[in-house]
Amino acid sequence: MGFYQNDLSGNSTLSLNTWYHVAYVYDYSSFTQRVYVLGVADGSKTNASAYTGQNGSITIGKTQINTPSNYFNGLIDNLVVTTRAKSASEILSDATLVCYYSFDTSSGGITQDSGPNNMNITTVSNVVAVSGRIGQAALFNGASSYFQAAGFFQLGQSNYAFSITMFVNPTATNFAGGSLVHISATASGTSVWCIDAIGFTYAGQISVVLYNGNFPSVVGPFLPLSQWSHVGYTYSQANGLRLYINGILFGSSGTMAYVASGYNNYLTFGFNFNACGSGPISGGYYQGAIDEVYVNRRELSAAEVYSRANS
Repeated sequence: MGFYQNDLSGNSTLSLNTWYHVAYVYDYSSFTQRVYVLGVADGSKTNASAYTGQNGSITIGKTQINTPSNYFNGLIDNLVVTTRAKSASEILSDATLVCYYSFDTSSGGITQDSGPNNMNITTVSNVVAVSGRIGQAALFNGASSYFQAAGFFQLGQSNYAFSITMFVNPTATNFAGGSLVHISATASGTSVWCIDAIGFTYAGQISVVLYNGNFPSVVGPFLPLSQWSHVGYTYSQANGLRLYINGILFGSSGTMAYVASGYNNYLTFGFNFNACGSGPISGGYYQGAIDEVYVNRRELSAAEVYSRANS
């Protein structure tokens, strides 16, 4: 990557038919070029000559070099040009943050994705904005409230790492379960493939679940009512399913595979359509509020989960 006779090559070999996030950064102040693959630095070059280009058009998918073999054969998505040098942390966020729902009216309200991919909430049923842990939160009434977003490719791929974190404030005085996060292959939430990923047992304990032919789970503590708690759910094949409460690791499944749907999945918050009962979670409607929902296409570190819990 680079500009004419002043180029930089990365060190990774990319596989066919696989999505990669690739970023190129040129810092004029230090004459440094950097290339990133999946949010991680993959090559750098210092003392690069200054860019000497002028105003003109941008051509995507074709170059004037090596004619006639000068066309890209593949797919490109979410192309962004930024007129400044992004930091490494910004590139990591661009590459691995799938969505971020703050529910703040200043950021577009309860349906707006404040992350890099504009994965806005597409279906809302009786969810309202209330005062939250940070700014505003989404409130569920326990009888007819839920919202849903679509397009979660990573969650549909077997053994791919991911993380889901959020603040939770349950208000039900008589627990009978409740689904916080329901993952499904269809919008109906009930067919082909689905699991209750985060929710409550019938007694009221927070729990997390995954699917590998069975429903391995981690059953957590009772969360206090009418009080904000932070819940972190991370998965990688090496470390398995992990549950964090208020930034502290509560429990882990250990090494395990993830057998996914193979579809672009849907995430439904607050309801499981009374389907796909999975492990200890007793589904149905959730009563309470949630805030600061993040979905990442990688396993967050313990330090990263702790930082979010204490933000």
